[in-house]
Amino acid sequence: MKLFTLFFACSLGLAHASESYAQTAIVNVEVQNKTVGEILKEIEKQSDFDFFFDNTLIDLNRRVSVTSRNSDIFKVLEKVFKGTNVKYSVLDKKIVLTTNTDNVQTAQQTTFKVTGKVVDNTGEGVIGATVLEQGTTNGTVTDMDGNFELVVSNKEVTLEISYIG
Repeated sequence: MKLFTLFFACSLGLAHASESYAQTAIVNVEVQNKTVGEILKEIEKQSDFDFFFDNTLIDLNRRVSVTSRNSDIFKVLEKVFKGTNVKYSVLDKKIVLTTNTDNVQTAQQTTFKVTGKVVDNTGEGVIGATVLEQGTTNGTVTDMDGNFELVVSNKEVTLEISYIG
C-alpha cells in the first residue's frame, strides 16, 4: 500500500502541466497611432521575447492604436495584426512573424531565398540558432535538423548566426 501511494503521488507530479513563458508573459501596451515597429520594440522591452520577420512582408510603418493592460503577448499581437495576413509562431523566447504564402511568392520576385544548415564542430545540426540578415531585423530560426530558409533583400547580404546554449 505504501508503494502504491508513492507511485500515485509521483504520477500526480508528472501529470501536472507547467505553463511556458509565452503563456505567462504579461505586457501593458497603451499606444495611439504608433507604428507596428514601435509597438514590437515596446513588447521586446517589457518581455524576454525577440521578434524575427522579413521586412519586405511585414509593414512596420502601419499605424495602429492598441490598449491592452495586463494581457498576454498573444492577445496584444492579435490586436496589432488584426485585419492583416500576418501570422506568428513562438519558439522559446523568439516570435517569428510570417504572412500567407500568396504574399511570399510576390515578394520573392524582387528578393532572394537563402537556404542552409547551421552545424556545430562535430557536424551536428544546431536547433534554434538565429540567422539574421546583417544590419536588419530580418531573420529566422533553424529547425530540428539545423536547416533554415530566409528571404533576403539582395544577393550580396551577410548573414549573422548566433546561438545561446
